[in-house]
Amino acid sequence: IDLGDLGIITPYKAQIKCIKDAIYKRLLSQGNLNKAQIENFISKIEIDTVDSFQGRDKEIILYSFVRSNKECRIGFLDELRRLNVTITRAKRLIIMVGDSFTLTKTSSSKRTLLNKPPQYYFNYLMDYLHMKGYYRKISEEVGV
Repeated sequence: IDLGDLGIITPYKAQIKCIKDAIYKRLLSQGNLNKAQIENFISKIEIDTVDSFQGRDKEIILYSFVRSNKECRIGFLDELRRLNVTITRAKRLIIMVGDSFTLTKTSSSKRTLLNKPPQYYFNYLMDYLHMKGYYRKISEEVGV
């Protein structure tokens, strides 16, 4: 895959720097690339917020839900329009990374489409992903 075909979307601007820093540290620790090569690598991947991505698409989108907390607060993830924008940015593949417990047990009482709370839609999404065999726990994938 060409790195220009990959986009990483996050709801929060501060998360952009965290993602870039994590990629940088990971590549640096592998020892195959120097700092300039790593910076060049990262610059080829579009990493931006949901709102900034509106109107553009990529072959592959990786979406970071970010929110994970015991209180199941999801901030403005309860604005499902943003999730719709994210999903429709992917031409071939979308990979969503997040805390399914926080999303499905959210205490948000905001009413959305069909007058349903956000957890209704997140539960529906999780059920669909499980049914299709697309849901993976990261701990299963990385041996945590």
